[in-house]
Amino acid sequence: MFPIIPIPLETIARTLQLFTPFEPDPGRALLEPGPAAAHTATRLRLATSPGWRLTPKNPNGATIVYGHGAGSEKLLPNLPLFEAWLAAGYTVFTYALPGYDDHPEPLTTEAALRCVRDVLEAIRTQPGVDGDRIGYIGLSLGAALILRVAPQVPWLKALILFGTPLRMPAGEWERWQEFFGTFHPASSAVLGDAPSGRCAACFLDPVRFADGAALIVYHPPFSRRIDAILAELDPLEAAAALPPIPTRFLQGEWDALVPPATTTRIQAAIPGPSEIAWFPRRNHTTLLYDRDAAASSLAWFDQHL
Repeated sequence: MFPIIPIPLETIARTLQLFTPFEPDPGRALLEPGPAAAHTATRLRLATSPGWRLTPKNPNGATIVYGHGAGSEKLLPNLPLFEAWLAAGYTVFTYALPGYDDHPEPLTTEAALRCVRDVLEAIRTQPGVDGDRIGYIGLSLGAALILRVAPQVPWLKALILFGTPLRMPAGEWERWQEFFGTFHPASSAVLGDAPSGRCAACFLDPVRFADGAALIVYHPPFSRRIDAILAELDPLEAAAALPPIPTRFLQGEWDALVPPATTTRIQAAIPGPSEIAWFPRRNHTTLLYDRDAAASSLAWFDQHL
């Protein structure tokens, strides 16, 4: 067999970043809403974690907490999620895991688990938050973390797990598969709607690890570090101990990083009510900006919050 040529993901991302002067920045309307906007945005710190509170001016009384993935804590790659939730009246909290933004700690399994628990407890005491109407969405690493933390916060009323990994494949073949799925013609509806250069730039910020390394998602050692964290989290074992919180999985059928069989295994291990929402011709990357996925998340929260 011929060796698989490494895919130059960092070069591709930095090339896409060059297009940002020609793209609108929809994130500004989210985090810098004007007086006429239908929500307000407040920068805050939850326990030791920096984050945001997005509050609709006509709230429905329920709260959604967003747990980001390993690639970036930035909100822009998931803009359709926030737009859908805010339009429906949900108050939304985001936060940065250790190693991201200006969080004072580096990324370790222990620090990340403590962060998620402390953030959720802090949100429950925030002004205007109904502690009995809180839902959580975790993306990728964020999904694996909430599986492990959920027994400590059984008051959560609904979970959404978005591309939940058991391990993080570091092979070039999986990267090429994800690349071709992202730029396949069937992905044009999503890519055409997204500011691709600005979204790519979100994944160029380094993540700080305990040994002093600062790595971006496109560096090969990054995947190995995240894989080691996932091995410690053991999402399959954690799923079996999940409290009976209604859980919906969002899964792209073309996901090369979290294959559909992985999600099926985790879903089968969960003892409480759960289901999988499948998205044809979407992968780990394109599902982030997919408005159908955002609508599916909103429907789940509407049903259970």
